[in-house]
Amino acid sequence: MSRTRYVGGTYTIITGGDHYMYSAEEINFTSNGAITETAKEGITYGEPESIKLEDAFIPLVELIQSKHYNYIFEDIEGKVYELDFKLDRDKRKQGAKKLRFTTDDKYVYLTFKVSKGNHTSEDEDGIVRAKIHFKNGEMEEKEIDTAYGETFDLFVEVDKLAYIQFFADDDFYFFNGNVSNVFCGQIVYDCQKPLRKEAVMPITHLTKEERAIFMATVLCESGNGKRDLQDIAYIYLNLIHSRGSFEAAMRESSAYRDKTWVYDFHLRHLLIDNNIKFHSDYTDWENNKEGKKADVYEENLEDRVETKRKEAKDFISFCEKNIFIDSPISLYKDWEGQGNFEDMNIRMHNDKKWSREKWAMASQYFHLQNQCKVKEKLVVELLDKTKDRDKNEDGTTYLFHQTKIEEYFKKNPDKLPIYADGDLMYSRTGKKIDITSPKNAIPPAYGFRKPKTPPSK
Repeated sequence: MSRTRYVGGTYTIITGGDHYMYSAEEINFTSNGAITETAKEGITYGEPESIKLEDAFIPLVELIQSKHYNYIFEDIEGKVYELDFKLDRDKRKQGAKKLRFTTDDKYVYLTFKVSKGNHTSEDEDGIVRAKIHFKNGEMEEKEIDTAYGETFDLFVEVDKLAYIQFFADDDFYFFNGNVSNVFCGQIVYDCQKPLRKEAVMPITHLTKEERAIFMATVLCESGNGKRDLQDIAYIYLNLIHSRGSFEAAMRESSAYRDKTWVYDFHLRHLLIDNNIKFHSDYTDWENNKEGKKADVYEENLEDRVETKRKEAKDFISFCEKNIFIDSPISLYKDWEGQGNFEDMNIRMHNDKKWSREKWAMASQYFHLQNQCKVKEKLVVELLDKTKDRDKNEDGTTYLFHQTKIEEYFKKNPDKLPIYADGDLMYSRTGKKIDITSPKNAIPPAYGFRKPKTPPSK
């Protein structure tokens, strides 16, 4: 609801006692003349004082230890969350909690206490809405009828949990002038220290042609430069230095090794004018060695092509601003591992030609990382949030520190199960877990794509 008031002459407000003005968002003052503020005891800027909300349910929700003792938590030093301004001033800054599970159970009860968040509140009970956010970007909402002084439990799936936010409403249709949706608590499940941006070696020595090859390669690896996947470029920046030559670094990509028609298409246009020009027909692409049409674009063709054109241009801009510069910084210093979710589901033993054991190790470390059984974050999931838009084009990708992961399993061989090979042959890259595969000692890192034809027995 909104209200506009027009006054033709002078507008005067006289308050006998205190006068408070609060807004959930911005407050703007505009004048064609001057704005004058006077006060006998001075003018103070900063956080608002505590608000009087007698009829409102204004709780503070905090994590406490459960009777099961299957998790521990502690404050993250120097990190706080700013809660709703309707809470008392001394309760608005809530220390961020680092949560660590101490059980191998798939599901866990988290226990929370509800206390009075505003000392003037006289409405003792109401509804707390828990918004449970998962690592795949999805969210589930639960409503809890509760009151000051009570506790409640939330049943969560350990491997999927990302963070939980709490919002309060009264248990009537309105309270105190439609004051609702009060942000009253939050916890984040991230038991490893966050990655820090560090300086990395530049690649400004690359020629124009090598830069075009670099971008064409990463465009293929990132689903045409999708914004969620742009960080893949940092892995190839690292590889250029660690592999000793530009050619050796690019050969880590199957798109470059095989010179796929999509790679050739990107490279041709990058070498012409450093720009991507998608043609809506797709039948006249030069170097389309396989003679394929991109049939995933048949539906809503023009809109989808325009979206992809923009993504590719954004990626080129990303490289110019972050990769091809004198002093690049990255969250992934010395990281060399990268692959989509299908790569992460490869299970191979002692395969010297393809060295695919790294995928099993990275997958297992990812599971240990999610279970808070390792101290260092060495795998990052780049979730492709556009997968619902692009049918069969889920580009979800993983970046990982291959060297440190291998060192970890050398020191902790008991943490790497004796896993069975997946039973689905996929191209040349080895055996992969699939929905038809038997139970494997190392579960997949992510969901499956259904095979077009079932594997032979």
